[in-house]
Amino acid sequence: MIERYRRHTATLAANTNTTLFTVPNDGESSSGAAETVIIGFLIASTQNSTQNVTVTLTDYYDGVVRKIVDTIPLLQNSSVDICPGKMVLMHGLNNATNAVLTGDIIKVQSTGTTDVILSVVERV
Repeated sequence: MIERYRRHTATLAANTNTTLFTVPNDGESSSGAAETVIIGFLIASTQNSTQNVTVTLTDYYDGVVRKIVDTIPLLQNSSVDICPGKMVLMHGLNNATNAVLTGDIIKVQSTGTTDVILSVVERV
């Protein structure tokens, strides 16, 4: 297997639920066929007031939205690493009656403007 390092960045507007990353399809259909590992996840405030940040993961298998962080305070002109360890993201067939290939989705929402940097390793 080949591994590919990727960085995804975004500048988020206040109160906008933004899709930052969707695990890509590598053509494999077996469960757990495609994996992506988060190796860094930084969120930085770009305004002069405290704001709240929520990060969610939409599960590829059942579509359930799970919170990674829920309304954590982000002080003015500060940053936070919300994933100091590693987290595996998946891509595979979902559990629908007519199963389709789909991937986990990471979304970020903040009450103020923020910059987000997500670093991942994709298995290709």
